[in-house]
Order: sequence, then structure tokens, then C-alpha cells
Amino acid sequence: MKKISPFFNLALLIILIIGCGKNRPLPGSYERIIGTNEGAIADTILVLETGSENYYSKLMNTSTSSELLLGSYEQYNSGIFLQFTDLPDSIQINSAELVLSMKSRTAPGDADSTFWDIQRLATVNAFLADTLWDENSPPQKNFDLQLSSFTIYSDSTNNITIPLDSGLVNQWIDTLSTIHDYGIWLECSHAEFIQIYYSLDTFDATIVPKINLYYTIIDSQGVAIDTNKVVYVREDAFVLLNNEQDLNLDPDLFYIGKGLAFHNIFKFNFDFIDTLTHINRAFLELKINQSYSIRNLAGMSDAILYRLSEEWIEGNEITGSSYSPTVSDSLLIFDITPTIQTIIDKKYDNFGFFVKSTNEGETISRIAFYSSKSNFELQPKLHVYYSLPTKQEF
Repeated sequence: MKKISPFFNLALLIILIIGCGKNRPLPGSYERIIGTNEGAIADTILVLETGSENYYSKLMNTSTSSELLLGSYEQYNSGIFLQFTDLPDSIQINSAELVLSMKSRTAPGDADSTFWDIQRLATVNAFLADTLWDENSPPQKNFDLQLSSFTIYSDSTNNITIPLDSGLVNQWIDTLSTIHDYGIWLECSHAEFIQIYYSLDTFDATIVPKINLYYTIIDSQGVAIDTNKVVYVREDAFVLLNNEQDLNLDPDLFYIGKGLAFHNIFKFNFDFIDTLTHINRAFLELKINQSYSIRNLAGMSDAILYRLSEEWIEGNEITGSSYSPTVSDSLLIFDITPTIQTIIDKKYDNFGFFVKSTNEGETISRIAFYSSKSNFELQPKLHVYYSLPTKQEF
């Protein structure tokens, strides 16, 4: 009978000690994601603590928009600011006109084509602006500086030409005048629709806002010659004349929007998930409330979700990973699997999420979502599918 080598016994003892140790390495991430073979797959739906969301609203600077909005849409009321350059100051203006090119139109009832079957009209007043514009403090109408009053029609599809008070225009372009060259301000009250015009940012000289100036010059022979000059807009913007309090919003919902933007912060609790868990998939669902949304859900998919990389302070720049949604019926769905994994792994602190519209100064829109105060079926939900490490028993 052969003797067992003492070296073999020693090696066997070491293997047993290591194999039965409490700190045996877990399976790799590939093995864990299999779940049904190498570990237990689990899933859960997370909801927010009731009333834990925070949001604020902000009027946007719209000077880079390709649209100029004039009129009203429900409680939204928009005026237009136009600033011009190269105004001549050594001629006597006989007549002047402002020209705007139509792009489209919108109204609360435009989902129903019959809305446009009835002609509606609204009165617009044009003023020399009393100040440079600001989204939070637009020019005030001053009837001493009124250039024109004119009518716009809901069924119009043509460019509009607005005669301007030539006497006031002459004062405006005179460098010795006490009237400052701030630009032109248009506003319209009690309209049932919004007309949308092309702005400077369309980069097409044939359709951007302009002023036609008509005047007479005397040539070298002493002959009077009628001529004209086209002055193109230098800066423009649509300016909303309302704030959040004017909109009669439901405080139990939250919103994203353009023109008047809404910024939202919310945070889920992941404390119950062990740091050794592998996240197979995690997606956030936000359900739309159509009653408090406007423009037939235009811009529904124009949303962006950020993982906050630090405690958020109003007005701070947003940093962190970002995600765009997919749309399914009245749901926005964000696949945020990588972010949830990094939070579970403690690579990033959980400062929550921030959601808003993209291109917020582009036009007006508003999408309403059910919040944590809604019924469970409607609340924001984070669906988490994860694999647990295999339990080792010896």
C-alpha cells in the first residue's frame, strides 16, 4: 500500500480552508446577469415618496427661436420685440411699413379643423419700445409712441404689411430726437389664436422681418426722385406676458414646457438594494395628463432626463448623465440602467433626477405629468430588474 505524501495532505488542507472561507469571490457580472442559472432574478417597482417632487418655472429668452408668436393660446399671451439696424438719419420719410412673413398658426381648438372655419380677428398695437427687452420685464405700451393699430385674421396665410406712423418714424430715426432707438414692440390682447411668423433665425432675407422706408431724394440736377430702403431686423424675440400663476395649473401634477419652462427634481430610494446586486434593466415611466397639456401634446418627446451629480440649487448648470425618452401612447419611458447601476455600486451619490424640455426658447408648449400624489396606476414608476448573487452553502 502506497503512503500518502505529507505534501499532498497539506495542499488538500489549504484548498479546503480557502474554499470554505466567508469571503469567497462572487460570480462575475456576466454570470450574475444570467440570473436563472447563476443567481436569483428579482424585480420591483419603485415609486416616489408622496409630494417629494420639487419644480420651478422660468420665462425663457427666445431670441434664438426661428418663430415669432403673436396672440393668445389659452392663458398664454405673446408679444413680439423687433430691433433694427442701419436706420438712415438724414432723410425725410414719406411712408413706412413693417413686413412679417407668415409661417403657421395655432389655437386651442386646432385639433378640430372646424375651429378655422369661422374667421376670428384680433387687434394688434405696435409701439416704439420704451426699453430694451427682457423676458422678465418686456416693454410697456406707451400710446405716445404708438406706430400703428391693425387687425390680424385667423384665416390669413399671407405676409402682413403694417403701415407705420411716418411722423413718429422720422422722430425715431433722427439722432437728435429724444426718442431712443430701442426697437418696435407688438402686442395683442384678447385674441383666440396665435399667428406664427418667421424670425431672424430663419436666415432667409426674403422672409425675415423688415421695414420698408419710402422717401424722396434730390439728385444733382435738382430732380426729386422717389426711392426706398429696406431695413432688416437685427434682433427679435417673442415675449410671453404671463407667468405660472396665470395658467391655473393643477398643483398635484408636474410639467415640462417651452416659452415658460418647468424644471423638476425627484429622487427614488435605493437603500433596500444591496451593493452586490447587478441591475439587468431599469426604466422610468412618466404618464401624461392630457387635460393640463397644451398644443395637442406637441413636443411630447422633447424631454431630457439628467442624473444629478450634485445637490441641485435653482439656477445652477445641470451636470450628469442625460437620457432621452421613447414614447408609447401617453407614456414617456427613459432607460436609465447605467445610472441605477452606478448608484447601487456607490460610484455616484444619489442626488436624484432632473427633467425638463429641450430647446425651451423655441416656441410655447406644455406637457403635464401625473405625480406622486396621483393614484398608483398613474404615478411616476421606476421599474428595476436585477440579479442577486448566488448563495453559497458549505
